[in-house]
Amino acid sequence: MSVSYKHDFDGWEIAVARSVVGRFLAAHPGFQGHEKEDLIQECLIHWFRHRDTYDPKRGAARTTYMGAILERRLAEIMRGELTDLRRVNQTAVSLDEPLGDEPEAKSRGDSIPAPDEIAPTEQALDIACAMANLSPAQRALCDLLSQELPMTEIADMLDRSRSTLYDEIKRIRKLFIDAGLDDQAR
Repeated sequence: MSVSYKHDFDGWEIAVARSVVGRFLAAHPGFQGHEKEDLIQECLIHWFRHRDTYDPKRGAARTTYMGAILERRLAEIMRGELTDLRRVNQTAVSLDEPLGDEPEAKSRGDSIPAPDEIAPTEQALDIACAMANLSPAQRALCDLLSQELPMTEIADMLDRSRSTLYDEIKRIRKLFIDAGLDDQAR
């Protein structure tokens, strides 16, 4: 559908609105659900309300000023939609609400694991984070140690002396201790 703005706006105003909306849509692909013509119309209406605020003494060209006004308007629209999405995602749900229609149906609260069930998962994440801080050589050493191979065999495989590997193990232990994983550092 083609919309005519010619009776309310000069050609340059329509061109600026088309350009700003086009650039904005290209820069924000997640915002593509909007019709370009609707956004142009919204921008022109917004410009119509604000075009009397232009002051040539401030140094900006009228087209530059209009572009800035329209970019801010599009950003406001996008920010409002993101706020609405967050608001929907933060809707409170009762933990006592049953998950089914049966009289003995469990509630949402029943499906939440007990703290002692969560700890191993958190601990595994902590270990994974600590392992990510290790160098590739340190991770290789840990992998070989986890296979319970003798230190002499590991030293041969890595082409390093046993004393160097023991020093490396001390550094690895320190990293685990610094990450709060004292029990895992042994």
